[in-house]
Amino acid sequence: MEASGCQNGGGGIMWFFRDRGFDDKSINDMFSRCKRLESVQREWASTNWDYLRSIGIEDRKVPHVISKCPKVLMLGLDDKLIPMVECLGTLC
Repeated sequence: MEASGCQNGGGGIMWFFRDRGFDDKSINDMFSRCKRLESVQREWASTNWDYLRSIGIEDRKVPHVISKCPKVLMLGLDDKLIPMVECLGTLC
């Protein structure tokens, strides 16, 4: 997966995950569940990661959230992720 990820431009996102403590098995699992994840830009993913932290998800829990639902890193922040979080917040 690593070689194909680098060839397809996924090298940036691969290092994004490694920099945040994910091992190769976890990364490959996320890529297998979310095929378009390789096309996500590192900056885009970083912005969404930071947003999750800013809404109160503890630093140690963000990797768990991302590993369960890697698509969160692909969502547009203003047009998808923030409205979804606000909607879910109304359910509490």
